[in-house]
Amino acid sequence: MDNNNNFEQQFTQNVKSVTPVQSVAAGEGSSKLPLIISIVLGAVTLIESIILVVTLVNFFQVVNPTEEEINADVEEYDTIGDDDEFVGYNDDDEVDWLNLTCTNEETGNQYVLTQSKSFQKYENSSLVNSGSYAVFNDSLISLSGDEGKVLFFDGYSIADGLTVYDCDFDLEESVETDVDTKTEE
Repeated sequence: MDNNNNFEQQFTQNVKSVTPVQSVAAGEGSSKLPLIISIVLGAVTLIESIILVVTLVNFFQVVNPTEEEINADVEEYDTIGDDDEFVGYNDDDEVDWLNLTCTNEETGNQYVLTQSKSFQKYENSSLVNSGSYAVFNDSLISLSGDEGKVLFFDGYSIADGLTVYDCDFDLEESVETDVDTKTEE
């Protein structure tokens, strides 16, 4: 049995002498390498992602301009719409005539504008002025029979100085008939 013990000791010594001793520093260095590579690859991926997002945002801004840029190019006019009953346009798509009755809510006074480019002004249901009118720049109404007075039209109401007349877009034939009979008197 001593032989066996001796043999085991000799074998263990031979194995220890043949196998190189690994240092602790070499083991730590090899475990840091994959960590360093991972960090570098992560940083590269992050930078590429940022560049991709910036490039895509710039591309879509060029291809599809924002809504504000589109609206900045469009001239907006407050008009009463496409209803041919209330407004007529000339060949240059400018307002040519209006067919409206506009009333001041406080006093009840009215301006009546017709398709034939004539107007009537009523105060307390009696005709005080009439004549013809012309529309300029889609918003200015020049009255010829009232010493060149100019009214402002915003598409929904008429302003005579500081007096505002709200326009009624539900014209009735009775209003036009009343106007015609009052002008004949």
